[in-house]
Amino acid sequence: MCGAGAVKCEGTAVVTCGDADGDGCRSWGVSAPCPGSCALGVCVDSCRDECGAEGLATCDTGGVATCKRGADGCLHWGTATPCLSGESCSSGVCAAACGDECDAGASVCEGGGLRTCGQWDADACRDWSPPQPCGAGTSCSDGACTASCVSECTTAGARGCDWEGTHIRQCGDWDADPCLEWATVAACGEGESCSLGACVSGCADECTAGESRCRPGSASRVERCEDGDADPCLEWVAAEDCADSAEICAGGACAATCQDDCQADACSGGQLVPCGDFDADACLDAGTPLTCMPWEECVGAGCVDRTPLAGLVLSEVLYNAVGLDNDVFIELHGPAGASLAGYSLVAINGSTGGEYATIALTGSLDSAGFYVVAPPFAGPHIAAMADQVTPDADLQNGPDNVQLRLGPAVVDALGYGAFGSSDDFAGEGTPAADVVAGHSLARDGQFHDTQDNAVDFHDEDAPTPGAGPTGMATPGAWHDVMITELMPDPKSVSDDDGEWFELYNPTALTMVLDGCQLVDGGTDSHTIAALEIPPGGWVSLARSDSPGFAPDYVYANVRLHNQGDDLLLRCGGETIDGVAYGEVAPGRARQLDPGALGVAQPGDGAWCLATSVYNGNDRGTPGAPNPPCASTGTYDQTLLDSDAGVCTTTSDWYEVTFTGVQPAVSDGTLGFEWYVAWCATFGQPGKVWFQLQTGATWTQVAEGTVSGSASACSWVFETDTVAKDTLLAARTGAGAIHARFRVQSGCGLGILCGSLTNPGPTNCARRLHLTYSH
Repeated sequence: MCGAGAVKCEGTAVVTCGDADGDGCRSWGVSAPCPGSCALGVCVDSCRDECGAEGLATCDTGGVATCKRGADGCLHWGTATPCLSGESCSSGVCAAACGDECDAGASVCEGGGLRTCGQWDADACRDWSPPQPCGAGTSCSDGACTASCVSECTTAGARGCDWEGTHIRQCGDWDADPCLEWATVAACGEGESCSLGACVSGCADECTAGESRCRPGSASRVERCEDGDADPCLEWVAAEDCADSAEICAGGACAATCQDDCQADACSGGQLVPCGDFDADACLDAGTPLTCMPWEECVGAGCVDRTPLAGLVLSEVLYNAVGLDNDVFIELHGPAGASLAGYSLVAINGSTGGEYATIALTGSLDSAGFYVVAPPFAGPHIAAMADQVTPDADLQNGPDNVQLRLGPAVVDALGYGAFGSSDDFAGEGTPAADVVAGHSLARDGQFHDTQDNAVDFHDEDAPTPGAGPTGMATPGAWHDVMITELMPDPKSVSDDDGEWFELYNPTALTMVLDGCQLVDGGTDSHTIAALEIPPGGWVSLARSDSPGFAPDYVYANVRLHNQGDDLLLRCGGETIDGVAYGEVAPGRARQLDPGALGVAQPGDGAWCLATSVYNGNDRGTPGAPNPPCASTGTYDQTLLDSDAGVCTTTSDWYEVTFTGVQPAVSDGTLGFEWYVAWCATFGQPGKVWFQLQTGATWTQVAEGTVSGSASACSWVFETDTVAKDTLLAARTGAGAIHARFRVQSGCGLGILCGSLTNPGPTNCARRLHLTYSH
């Protein structure tokens, strides 16, 4: 079944719909060859694309037609392949049950032609017709053939979703007129839906129920927010013209005059929303949102490259199985549950330097931080651990390379095998040595990354896809082992007999310290002969075997001076931990507060004098957990304590300093007020971020967002808990905590947000209050 008089192309020939065989039913007739090329059922001198991308499928008279590149170099819909008996075509797929592709009477432009919604096959569901050419002097624009075109979108390259939520559309100039229009460019896979211009396994609300907005680029069309497709999320649907032809769309409603709907390009919901006069009404409008690339994020007023996940690495690779390369895999490790959107694995030939496989990663790291890519022919012990299945997981034997990338940026890389002078090494440092069949290249249990493949990867004879190596490891990075307590000046015995210190293993592996060095502040050192620390365990090390308890290890040469000293633990040339202290109290060990065990640089304030008694007159807990340091008071300080506070621009951080800071022995409370200007009309929430400086980095301790269906412009009180270890890490040696905040208002001073005008101020905070026990 087809529409009487409808036309389409088959190759470079025109086919017309009619009752060619006199049986009373319409069908596609005999083709009429064109002297040049065919487009939209019309002979043309030069070809143009009828569809958006190769491989797209559409329904055509009860069958499936596929978008293919023809001999003329352009994309055309191919000859339809009929569905099997008992099946019908919906959304480009043959199935036993059909589904409506569109709303009755709807029309859209596709490839410069007009598609209408109706009954075009033998099933009971509505379908899109093949694109039909517009008449002479007209072009298809906004679902109609008109003499002058209207842009359907405002931002070339922006992506959105079709009516069904099953395909990605892209904004561009896809036909011969000068306006922008949508074109379908990709189909979502099984189990996926289109959300915010991307195919995802779930979906995200694009708007708030009951909202309306002006259709980007249109002066008089209003869109509403509802669930218009098969997924459970909300999206913008069905633009409708204002009932009064004299009215225009302003602020999401029909009105007599326009108003500015935005002030500048801005980020909203992870998309970049351009701001400009897109409909020639002299007012500023929010344009078609531009979804950032999967490896980007929207910051300020633009899409920028995302910062790679901290600690995400290639953790184990098996590239050469015994016999056929069935049981091979590539494993990643990083932050548990983190999304891998935008990441890919790229295999690079070691002989030619050419990229021979690219795997776009999907999903997330598991609850233990692992992710395994395996081929479809892998054995059950590997297949059971696979998070993604692709034949490209079968890497070539060495010399070869595999890189982990975030967009175009290389995040990690492994080169393995014997590289000759003419080969291409694309790993890190020096290549890892080849391993025999059935063995893997794996990092240690701490996933250390020195950016040298030969150092970081070892020959693993028992591969562990989806799990870390079991057993033991040598400390190789800061705080793989920690110094948590030391006694420089005992009372009950002499210093020669009674000096000791304590080590703690915060990892899940047994730490082997054989060959590690103890170094004091002078030139004295001691090489540990044999010592192991179980996961989560403490051990004591003493100058003698009789310090008042039974030590786990006895060392020589190193002395802990009573007037102050340094103590370092070094393994393999790396400093694992170090402690500096001043003059000590006789008979009192210095203890690290247990709340600081996760702090990279605890500082002097995280230490206190021991109170637990051992060996008569001495105090400490050698080889056992330390009790929390006792509280001696409360820190309480308020900065910017005025009604006006401090106001900044949306992109600037404002820095402040809390002074007289004592070491924390409890979590703290941070409270402050910030001025929110949330504009529901623009869909731009008010946001605030508050950070403390912890060493060389900034740690976020508070983040607030205000949004909703109603606009608001007011001071808002925010209160958050700050962890004790963060307070300890933030405290400087001078007894200060450096902080900063940034406030982003949803609308500017004096801007109309629906019916509410922001009276000001904007981007402000005041009365920053920090309190905790010390």
